[in-house]
Amino acid sequence: MKKSIKMAVLTAAAFTFMAGAGISVKAADSVVINEENFAPAVMEYAQEADTNEDGFLSSKEASKVKKMRFDTRQYIDSFQGIKYFKKLKQFDYEVAEYQQDMTAAPDLDLSGLKKLENVSIYSESMHIGTINLQNCTKLRQVGIVPDSEHIVYIDSMNLQGCTNLDSFVCGGQIEQIDLSGLKNLKSVMFTGETETLNLDRCSKLKNMYIISDTLKTLSLKGVRNLRGITIKAASLESLDLSKNSKLKNVNCHYTQITSLDLSGNKDLKYLHCQNNRKLTSLDVTGCTSLRYLRCHNTALTKINVKTNRNLEILGCKNTNITSLNLKKNRKLRFLSCLGTKVQKLDLSKTSIRGEGRLRCEKTVDVTYAARKN
Repeated sequence: MKKSIKMAVLTAAAFTFMAGAGISVKAADSVVINEENFAPAVMEYAQEADTNEDGFLSSKEASKVKKMRFDTRQYIDSFQGIKYFKKLKQFDYEVAEYQQDMTAAPDLDLSGLKKLENVSIYSESMHIGTINLQNCTKLRQVGIVPDSEHIVYIDSMNLQGCTNLDSFVCGGQIEQIDLSGLKNLKSVMFTGETETLNLDRCSKLKNMYIISDTLKTLSLKGVRNLRGITIKAASLESLDLSKNSKLKNVNCHYTQITSLDLSGNKDLKYLHCQNNRKLTSLDVTGCTSLRYLRCHNTALTKINVKTNRNLEILGCKNTNITSLNLKKNRKLRFLSCLGTKVQKLDLSKTSIRGEGRLRCEKTVDVTYAARKN
Protein backbone atom coordinates (compact mmCIF):
# COMPACT_ATOMS: atom_id res chain seq x y z
CA MET A 1 0.00 0.00 0.00
CA LYS A 2 2.78 2.41 1.01
CA LYS A 3 4.63 1.49 -2.16
CA SER A 4 1.56 2.32 -4.29
CA ILE A 5 1.08 5.67 -2.57
CA LYS A 6 4.77 6.51 -3.04
CA MET A 7 4.55 5.64 -6.74
CA ALA A 8 1.46 7.81 -7.18
CA VAL A 9 3.18 10.75 -5.48
CA LEU A 10 6.27 10.37 -7.69
CA THR A 11 4.12 10.11 -10.80
CA ALA A 12 2.19 13.26 -9.89
CA ALA A 13 5.42 15.09 -9.18
CA ALA A 14 6.83 14.00 -12.51
CA PHE A 15 3.74 15.24 -14.33
CA THR A 16 3.95 18.56 -12.49
CA PHE A 17 7.61 18.95 -13.46
CA MET A 18 6.96 18.07 -17.09
CA ALA A 19 4.09 20.53 -17.35
CA GLY A 20 6.16 23.22 -15.67
CA ALA A 21 8.99 22.59 -18.10
CA GLY A 22 6.64 22.95 -21.04
CA ILE A 23 6.70 19.25 -21.90
CA SER A 24 3.42 17.80 -23.09
CA VAL A 25 2.03 15.03 -20.95
CA LYS A 26 -0.71 14.39 -23.47
CA ALA A 27 1.41 13.35 -26.40
CA ALA A 28 5.04 13.27 -27.32
CA ASP A 29 4.46 15.56 -30.30
CA SER A 30 2.71 18.33 -28.35
CA VAL A 31 4.13 21.33 -26.53
CA VAL A 32 2.48 23.48 -23.90
CA ILE A 33 1.78 27.02 -25.04
CA ASN A 34 3.51 29.27 -22.53
CA GLU A 35 6.14 31.99 -22.29
CA GLU A 36 8.95 29.50 -21.83
CA ASN A 37 8.31 27.87 -25.19
CA PHE A 38 7.05 30.80 -27.25
CA ALA A 39 8.00 34.43 -27.64
CA PRO A 40 4.92 36.70 -27.49
CA ALA A 41 4.72 37.30 -31.25
CA VAL A 42 5.08 33.59 -32.03
CA MET A 43 2.68 32.62 -29.24
CA GLU A 44 -0.12 34.38 -31.09
CA TYR A 45 0.27 31.88 -33.92
CA ALA A 46 0.43 28.98 -31.46
CA GLN A 47 -2.75 30.07 -29.70
CA GLU A 48 -4.55 30.57 -32.99
CA ALA A 49 -3.45 27.13 -34.18
CA ASP A 50 -4.65 25.49 -30.94
CA THR A 51 -8.05 24.65 -32.38
CA ASN A 52 -9.16 22.41 -29.50
CA GLU A 53 -8.09 25.08 -26.99
CA ASP A 54 -6.40 22.63 -24.66
CA GLY A 55 -3.35 24.85 -24.15
CA PHE A 56 -1.09 22.56 -26.13
CA LEU A 57 0.19 22.87 -29.70
CA SER A 58 0.20 19.49 -31.39
CA SER A 59 2.28 18.74 -34.46
CA LYS A 60 -0.95 18.34 -36.43
CA GLU A 61 -2.14 21.79 -35.37
CA ALA A 62 1.26 23.34 -36.08
CA SER A 63 1.40 21.73 -39.52
CA LYS A 64 -1.56 23.83 -40.68
CA VAL A 65 0.42 27.06 -40.28
CA LYS A 66 2.05 27.69 -43.67
CA LYS A 67 2.70 31.42 -43.47
CA MET A 68 3.83 33.82 -40.75
CA ARG A 69 4.00 37.58 -40.87
CA PHE A 70 5.48 39.83 -38.21
CA ASP A 71 5.08 43.57 -38.62
CA THR A 72 5.28 46.98 -36.97
CA ARG A 73 2.35 46.34 -34.63
CA GLN A 74 4.55 44.06 -32.54
CA TYR A 75 7.74 44.76 -30.61
CA ILE A 76 9.78 41.65 -31.30
CA ASP A 77 12.84 40.65 -29.31
CA SER A 78 12.72 36.91 -30.02
CA PHE A 79 11.31 34.28 -32.36
CA GLN A 80 11.43 31.54 -29.74
CA GLY A 81 9.16 28.63 -30.67
CA ILE A 82 9.01 29.22 -34.40
CA LYS A 83 10.67 25.89 -35.12
CA TYR A 84 7.64 24.01 -33.83
CA PHE A 85 5.93 25.06 -37.07
CA LYS A 86 7.73 22.54 -39.25
CA LYS A 87 5.45 23.00 -42.27
CA LEU A 88 6.07 26.74 -42.50
CA LYS A 89 6.48 27.83 -46.13
CA GLN A 90 6.62 31.61 -46.01
CA PHE A 91 8.15 33.97 -43.45
CA ASP A 92 7.59 37.75 -43.69
CA TYR A 93 9.17 40.17 -41.25
CA GLU A 94 8.79 43.93 -41.25
CA VAL A 95 11.22 45.53 -38.82
CA ALA A 96 9.81 48.70 -37.28
CA GLU A 97 11.83 51.90 -37.16
CA TYR A 98 11.46 52.17 -33.39
CA GLN A 99 13.30 48.85 -32.97
CA GLN A 100 16.71 50.49 -33.27
CA ASP A 101 18.31 49.28 -30.04
CA MET A 102 21.45 47.62 -31.42
CA THR A 103 21.67 45.28 -28.43
CA ALA A 104 18.06 44.13 -28.64
CA ALA A 105 17.93 43.09 -32.29
CA PRO A 106 16.50 39.55 -32.36
CA ASP A 107 18.33 36.66 -33.94
CA LEU A 108 16.37 34.84 -36.61
CA ASP A 109 16.95 31.10 -36.56
CA LEU A 110 14.87 29.22 -39.13
CA SER A 111 17.49 26.55 -39.73
CA GLY A 112 16.24 23.08 -40.55
CA LEU A 113 12.72 24.12 -41.56
CA LYS A 114 12.55 21.75 -44.51
CA LYS A 115 9.34 23.16 -46.03
CA LEU A 116 10.34 26.84 -45.94
CA GLU A 117 10.27 28.36 -49.43
CA ASN A 118 10.33 32.13 -49.01
CA VAL A 119 11.92 34.54 -46.51
CA SER A 120 11.14 38.23 -46.89
CA ILE A 121 12.48 40.92 -44.56
CA TYR A 122 11.70 44.61 -44.98
CA SER A 123 13.51 46.85 -42.52
CA GLU A 124 12.94 50.42 -41.38
CA SER A 125 15.40 49.81 -38.58
CA MET A 126 19.20 49.94 -38.44
CA HIS A 127 20.00 46.49 -37.14
CA ILE A 128 19.07 42.86 -37.60
CA GLY A 129 20.82 40.16 -35.60
CA THR A 130 22.01 36.80 -36.90
CA ILE A 131 20.05 35.22 -39.76
CA ASN A 132 20.36 31.44 -39.81
CA LEU A 133 18.71 29.62 -42.71
CA GLN A 134 21.02 26.63 -42.76
CA ASN A 135 19.61 23.43 -44.27
CA CYS A 136 16.31 24.98 -45.32
CA THR A 137 16.44 22.64 -48.27
CA LYS A 138 13.31 23.91 -50.07
CA LEU A 139 14.09 27.58 -49.63
CA ARG A 140 13.85 29.30 -53.02
CA GLN A 141 13.78 33.03 -52.34
CA VAL A 142 15.48 35.29 -49.80
CA GLY A 143 14.81 39.03 -49.80
CA ILE A 144 16.25 41.46 -47.25
CA VAL A 145 15.32 44.99 -48.26
CA PRO A 146 15.87 48.21 -46.28
CA ASP A 147 13.80 51.32 -46.73
CA SER A 148 15.37 54.21 -48.60
CA GLU A 149 16.60 56.00 -45.46
CA HIS A 150 18.52 53.27 -43.66
CA ILE A 151 21.43 50.88 -43.96
CA VAL A 152 20.57 47.62 -42.23
CA TYR A 153 23.38 46.06 -40.20
CA ILE A 154 23.29 42.26 -40.19
CA ASP A 155 25.52 40.44 -37.71
CA SER A 156 25.89 37.31 -39.85
CA MET A 157 24.01 35.12 -42.30
CA ASN A 158 24.11 31.37 -42.84
CA LEU A 159 22.69 29.92 -46.05
CA GLN A 160 24.65 26.68 -46.14
CA GLY A 161 22.60 23.73 -47.27
CA CYS A 162 19.93 25.86 -48.98
CA THR A 163 20.33 23.67 -52.03
CA ASN A 164 17.23 24.93 -53.86
CA LEU A 165 17.80 28.65 -53.38
CA ASP A 166 16.89 30.37 -56.64
CA SER A 167 16.97 34.08 -55.85
CA PHE A 168 18.93 36.16 -53.32
CA VAL A 169 18.24 39.87 -52.75
CA CYS A 170 19.96 41.81 -49.98
CA GLY A 171 20.43 45.48 -49.15
CA GLY A 172 22.14 45.17 -45.78
CA GLN A 173 25.58 45.71 -44.37
CA ILE A 174 27.31 42.46 -43.56
CA GLU A 175 30.99 41.60 -43.35
CA GLN A 176 30.87 38.72 -45.82
CA ILE A 177 28.34 36.79 -47.87
CA ASP A 178 28.95 33.14 -48.69
CA LEU A 179 26.63 31.66 -51.31
CA SER A 180 29.18 29.18 -52.60
CA GLY A 181 27.98 25.78 -53.73
CA LEU A 182 24.33 26.78 -54.09
CA LYS A 183 23.95 25.08 -57.44
CA ASN A 184 20.35 26.15 -58.13
CA LEU A 185 20.96 29.85 -57.51
CA LYS A 186 20.04 31.82 -60.63
CA SER A 187 19.82 35.45 -59.54
CA VAL A 188 21.76 37.61 -57.06
CA MET A 189 21.05 41.24 -56.25
CA PHE A 190 23.12 42.99 -53.58
CA THR A 191 22.91 46.73 -52.95
CA GLY A 192 24.52 47.06 -49.53
CA GLU A 193 27.95 46.94 -47.96
CA THR A 194 30.15 43.87 -47.73
CA GLU A 195 33.83 43.10 -48.22
CA THR A 196 33.53 39.59 -49.66
CA LEU A 197 30.96 37.94 -51.91
CA ASN A 198 31.61 34.27 -52.64
CA LEU A 199 29.65 32.75 -55.52
CA ASP A 200 31.99 29.86 -56.29
CA ARG A 201 30.33 26.79 -57.82
CA CYS A 202 26.97 28.50 -58.28
CA SER A 203 26.78 26.69 -61.58
CA LYS A 204 23.29 27.88 -62.61
CA LEU A 205 23.79 31.55 -61.75
CA LYS A 206 22.61 33.64 -64.70
CA ASN A 207 22.24 37.21 -63.50
CA MET A 208 23.87 39.34 -60.84
CA TYR A 209 23.44 42.99 -59.88
CA ILE A 210 25.92 44.39 -57.36
CA ILE A 211 26.23 47.92 -55.98
CA SER A 212 28.63 48.10 -53.04
CA ASP A 213 31.24 50.73 -52.21
CA THR A 214 33.01 48.35 -49.82
CA LEU A 215 33.22 45.17 -51.91
CA LYS A 216 36.85 44.09 -52.29
CA THR A 217 36.62 40.43 -53.29
CA LEU A 218 34.19 38.83 -55.74
CA SER A 219 34.75 35.13 -56.44
CA LEU A 220 33.06 33.48 -59.43
CA LYS A 221 34.95 30.21 -59.80
CA GLY A 222 32.83 27.59 -61.54
CA VAL A 223 30.14 30.08 -62.54
CA ARG A 224 29.93 29.05 -66.19
CA ASN A 225 26.34 30.01 -67.08
CA LEU A 226 26.42 33.69 -66.18
CA ARG A 227 24.50 35.74 -68.76
CA GLY A 228 24.43 39.21 -67.25
CA ILE A 229 26.45 41.12 -64.67
CA THR A 230 26.05 44.67 -63.40
CA ILE A 231 28.59 45.84 -60.85
CA LYS A 232 29.38 49.21 -59.33
CA ALA A 233 31.99 48.73 -56.60
CA ALA A 234 34.38 51.52 -55.69
CA SER A 235 36.75 49.24 -53.74
CA LEU A 236 36.93 46.33 -56.19
CA GLU A 237 40.44 45.95 -57.63
CA SER A 238 40.01 42.91 -59.88
CA LEU A 239 37.25 41.22 -61.85
CA ASP A 240 37.94 37.91 -63.55
CA LEU A 241 35.34 37.13 -66.21
CA SER A 242 37.69 35.19 -68.47
CA LYS A 243 35.89 31.89 -67.78
CA ASN A 244 32.38 33.29 -68.13
CA SER A 245 32.04 32.58 -71.82
CA LYS A 246 28.22 32.81 -71.96
CA LEU A 247 27.95 36.45 -70.93
CA LYS A 248 25.63 38.60 -73.01
CA ASN A 249 25.55 41.81 -70.99
CA VAL A 250 28.34 43.33 -68.87
CA ASN A 251 27.98 46.58 -66.94
CA CYS A 252 31.00 47.45 -64.82
CA HIS A 253 31.36 50.97 -63.44
CA TYR A 254 33.32 52.99 -60.88
CA THR A 255 35.71 50.23 -59.80
CA GLN A 256 39.46 50.11 -59.25
CA ILE A 257 40.07 47.35 -61.81
CA THR A 258 43.04 47.76 -64.17
CA SER A 259 42.16 45.10 -66.75
CA LEU A 260 39.14 43.31 -68.15
CA ASP A 261 39.45 40.21 -70.34
CA LEU A 262 36.34 39.14 -72.25
CA SER A 263 38.16 37.65 -75.22
CA GLY A 264 36.49 34.80 -77.06
CA ASN A 265 33.07 35.50 -75.58
CA LYS A 266 30.98 34.93 -78.68
CA ASP A 267 27.63 35.70 -77.00
CA LEU A 268 28.57 39.11 -75.58
CA LYS A 269 26.39 41.87 -77.05
CA TYR A 270 26.56 44.77 -74.61
CA LEU A 271 29.66 45.98 -72.75
CA HIS A 272 29.56 49.11 -70.62
CA CYS A 273 32.78 49.58 -68.66
CA GLN A 274 32.96 53.35 -68.42
CA ASN A 275 34.17 55.34 -65.40
CA ASN A 276 36.78 52.78 -64.36
CA ARG A 277 39.55 55.34 -64.00
CA LYS A 278 42.36 52.79 -63.60
CA LEU A 279 41.36 50.54 -66.49
CA THR A 280 44.37 50.26 -68.83
CA SER A 281 43.65 46.97 -70.61
CA LEU A 282 40.44 45.81 -72.31
CA ASP A 283 40.35 42.66 -74.45
CA VAL A 284 37.27 42.05 -76.59
CA THR A 285 38.93 40.08 -79.39
CA GLY A 286 36.73 37.28 -80.64
CA CYS A 287 33.55 38.85 -79.23
CA THR A 288 31.84 38.43 -82.57
CA SER A 289 28.33 39.35 -81.36
CA LEU A 290 29.35 42.59 -79.65
CA ARG A 291 27.07 45.47 -80.67
CA TYR A 292 27.50 48.16 -78.00
CA LEU A 293 30.82 49.09 -76.40
CA ARG A 294 31.24 52.02 -74.03
CA CYS A 295 34.59 52.47 -72.32
CA HIS A 296 34.80 56.23 -71.77
CA ASN A 297 36.43 57.85 -68.74
CA THR A 298 39.08 55.13 -68.43
CA ALA A 299 42.89 55.00 -68.71
CA LEU A 300 42.84 53.01 -71.96
CA THR A 301 45.51 53.90 -74.52
CA LYS A 302 44.33 51.49 -77.21
CA ILE A 303 41.47 49.22 -78.13
CA ASN A 304 41.24 46.46 -80.71
CA VAL A 305 37.80 46.06 -82.32
CA LYS A 306 38.91 44.33 -85.54
CA THR A 307 37.04 41.11 -84.72
CA ASN A 308 33.90 42.89 -83.52
CA ARG A 309 32.24 43.01 -86.91
CA ASN A 310 28.73 43.48 -85.52
CA LEU A 311 29.72 46.54 -83.50
CA GLU A 312 27.16 49.35 -83.92
CA ILE A 313 28.02 51.83 -81.17
CA LEU A 314 31.46 52.69 -79.80
CA GLY A 315 32.02 55.21 -77.02
CA CYS A 316 35.59 55.87 -75.90
CA LYS A 317 35.62 59.54 -74.96
CA ASN A 318 37.95 60.91 -72.29
CA THR A 319 40.59 58.19 -72.72
CA ASN A 320 44.22 58.15 -73.83
CA ILE A 321 43.46 56.30 -77.06
CA THR A 322 45.62 57.58 -79.92
CA SER A 323 44.14 55.74 -82.91
CA LEU A 324 41.17 53.63 -83.99
CA ASN A 325 41.20 50.99 -86.71
CA LEU A 326 37.58 50.66 -87.85
CA LYS A 327 38.10 49.06 -91.27
CA LYS A 328 36.34 45.84 -90.22
CA ASN A 329 33.38 47.52 -88.50
CA ARG A 330 30.96 47.95 -91.37
CA LYS A 331 27.92 48.08 -89.07
CA LEU A 332 29.29 50.87 -86.88
CA ARG A 333 26.69 53.67 -86.88
CA PHE A 334 27.77 55.86 -83.96
CA LEU A 335 31.16 56.85 -82.56
CA SER A 336 32.09 59.09 -79.65
CA CYS A 337 35.80 59.82 -79.19
CA LEU A 338 35.82 63.30 -77.69
CA GLY A 339 38.66 63.97 -75.30
CA THR A 340 41.02 61.38 -76.82
CA LYS A 341 44.34 61.72 -78.65
CA VAL A 342 42.88 60.54 -81.95
CA GLN A 343 43.91 62.88 -84.78
CA LYS A 344 42.68 60.98 -87.81
CA LEU A 345 39.60 58.82 -88.41
CA ASP A 346 38.93 56.59 -91.40
CA LEU A 347 35.21 55.80 -91.32
CA SER A 348 34.98 54.82 -94.98
CA LYS A 349 34.21 51.18 -94.17
CA THR A 350 31.61 51.99 -91.49
CA SER A 351 27.96 53.11 -91.65
CA ILE A 352 28.80 56.60 -90.36
CA ARG A 353 28.16 58.96 -93.27
CA GLY A 354 27.99 62.34 -91.57
CA GLU A 355 28.63 64.45 -88.50
CA GLY A 356 25.31 63.50 -86.90
CA ARG A 357 26.66 60.09 -85.94
CA LEU A 358 30.11 61.23 -84.81
CA ARG A 359 31.32 63.00 -81.68
CA CYS A 360 34.98 63.99 -81.94
CA GLU A 361 37.25 67.02 -81.67
CA LYS A 362 36.90 69.54 -84.48
CA THR A 363 40.59 69.16 -85.29
CA VAL A 364 40.28 65.47 -86.21
CA ASP A 365 40.76 64.62 -89.90
CA VAL A 366 37.71 62.49 -90.80
CA THR A 367 36.95 60.37 -93.84
CA TYR A 368 33.28 59.40 -93.87
CA ALA A 369 31.58 56.46 -95.51
CA ALA A 370 30.11 57.16 -98.91
CA ARG A 371 26.46 58.12 -98.88
CA LYS A 372 24.00 55.74 -100.47
CA ASN A 373 22.33 56.92 -103.64
